[in-house]
Amino acid sequence: MTKARDIATLLSTANGKIAGENLDVSFENITDTGTEGTKIASGTTAQRGSTAGQLRYNSTLSRFEGSPDGFSFVGFATPPSITSISPSILDSAGGETVVITGTNFAVGATTVTLNGQSPSTTTVNSETQITITGTPALSAQTYTDGLSINASGAIATFTFSTSGTPVFTTASGSLGSINEGQSAGTLDAGTDVGTSHTISSGSLPSGLSINSADGEITGTMTSNTNTANPPENATGDITSNFTVLATDAENQTASRNFSITNLQGDPYYNNTIAIINNESTLTTNSAYTNRTVSQNGISYNTTYKKFGSNSFEAGSGDSFTVTVDSSEAINEISNICFEGWFYLSSNTGNQTYGSFQSYRNQALFGVPQVYWGVIIDPNGRVGMYEYTNQENYAGQFTTTSNVSTGTWFYATLQVTPSSYKYWKDGVYCGSVSRGSVNESTPHLYKIFTDNNDAINWIGYGEQFRITVGERYTGTGNFTVPSTPIRDFTT
Repeated sequence: MTKARDIATLLSTANGKIAGENLDVSFENITDTGTEGTKIASGTTAQRGSTAGQLRYNSTLSRFEGSPDGFSFVGFATPPSITSISPSILDSAGGETVVITGTNFAVGATTVTLNGQSPSTTTVNSETQITITGTPALSAQTYTDGLSINASGAIATFTFSTSGTPVFTTASGSLGSINEGQSAGTLDAGTDVGTSHTISSGSLPSGLSINSADGEITGTMTSNTNTANPPENATGDITSNFTVLATDAENQTASRNFSITNLQGDPYYNNTIAIINNESTLTTNSAYTNRTVSQNGISYNTTYKKFGSNSFEAGSGDSFTVTVDSSEAINEISNICFEGWFYLSSNTGNQTYGSFQSYRNQALFGVPQVYWGVIIDPNGRVGMYEYTNQENYAGQFTTTSNVSTGTWFYATLQVTPSSYKYWKDGVYCGSVSRGSVNESTPHLYKIFTDNNDAINWIGYGEQFRITVGERYTGTGNFTVPSTPIRDFTT
């Protein structure tokens, strides 16, 4: 509006008011060059007029507004802003009540959405606070500018994150069986969104601890002395049961039960010449020298197996050879033990050799140069064959030693200074006298064959162990191993 001349002066009225009951004044292209502004109509929402194109200040809503049609009104809003939300991280399951703090929230004309979805209710408490209830369910993640507030057409956005109840990444139950004195590695007892992991009941094995941030369990198992033979039947294995409690950023919790077992080792491990399991061949005990394990023609079989993924398959001419130091040779050593799992496929051979053909069908263990072997006859009966100045049978064990085809059995031969004692499946089958044998170099032990690779085992085997010393004393029975060889010390 041009203020070069006052309207009242322009119209020559005495009191500065424009007279006329039906006076209609219109202006075009008004330009206000003053500094005080131009006053427009002000009133409550109830006092709104019905003229299209009107401009007014709404004292109820504390805002300027205009009407394009005389019925609806559009507010001229000051842009809102969001400074915080409480809780700061939302539950991905939804259904929460959230308080939004900020500025310029328009009472009665504000809507709220989270990732495009509306909550159940929205209440504008004031120009600085909004309360929403019944938040929508959303995937656990961060939503950049995902919270949106529309205050009379002016938009504000805010980045928020959702978090679900912690979900464990490992099934409940055993986290593993760890050898005594060995590192547990990293055992996972954590969750996807947990920010704190604690042991809420029970306890971890001694030597292990849990990382609060991610739930990973690490440490070294403590010693756990074993005296059992076979060592795989250790009665002192210690299983620790415990519960992990996971808490997320919203103090939502989840728990899961786990266990870890401390396995006892082999009390004769440091006297073990060789271990041949079902996966690889191992030599042990650095106190002995010049020992090697080799194989001739042995193959793996994945169908007939006792433990693990496969067993060793032997046929004609196939065998394991263990080269040892002279002090461990059969003619020098006082006590030595042979044991392992065998499976007989076919009891064939029937080799005729001198007057001993009735005994020499197949062999479990043997020693070259001295005609020494643990052999079976055509009926599967186990006996001892040795050379003491001449070929000689030390004798056969009781018929409880008899081997049948098509089944696994555990063979144990304990050599003492005066006898050979034999167990089948842990049942004592008697003993025969030990003679005096002579051996030349090299000093060898065989598995799957006799002294000269002539009487071969036809079948399968695994978990073989040769130990210096009297591992099995007396004549009592024992329980056969139900697990693979424990190739570590106690």
